[in-house]
Amino acid sequence: LLDAYKDPKLPGAEYDVWPLAPLPFAILGAILIARLWYVVPGRKPADPTAEALAQRARLLALLHKVQRVTLGAYAALAGAASVLTLILPQHIARELAGHGLPPAAIVQSQLHAGVRLGLAMVALAAAFSPRPPKALVRAVMVATIACIVGPMFSALTGGVAWTELAALKSGLWLDGVVAAVLLGTSVARATVTALPEPR
Repeated sequence: LLDAYKDPKLPGAEYDVWPLAPLPFAILGAILIARLWYVVPGRKPADPTAEALAQRARLLALLHKVQRVTLGAYAALAGAASVLTLILPQHIARELAGHGLPPAAIVQSQLHAGVRLGLAMVALAAAFSPRPPKALVRAVMVATIACIVGPMFSALTGGVAWTELAALKSGLWLDGVVAAVLLGTSVARATVTALPEPR
């Protein structure tokens, strides 16, 4: 290996690849030992049905936790931004867009913030549930997608200039990440619950 990577122009360059050489063997060893980690001589093999049910329950619990954390984080971030926009719309616009808003845009900004505040409250209610209800998760997911599609559609049709969306950029990214996580966990949750019962 050292001979193969020798470079007469760069003495010692062959040693850059040397630390990487054991990695494939370490990964292979980790995979092999992981299969034997809990094996104790004389222990009876676990009941495959009980183990499969326990694994399904653990996976569902993990999916619920991811949904709860996502919904809680969204409720905190979107709720705080919405409250600030409702109370101080001009100040928030100056901070995010770099300029103040005309009177009609203030009303629109506060209406949008009110809608997001309501959505944040729904997300907060779902986040405090041990198993977030599927209907609430789907409602938040659809609403966040609508929060992205609405401004984009307005910009595409010429109703709003693209430069005016700069103030919404961080909120749109937040909505996109939340929608993607909720969509992925909802699909995984439906897949796990639809699996046939082990026999």
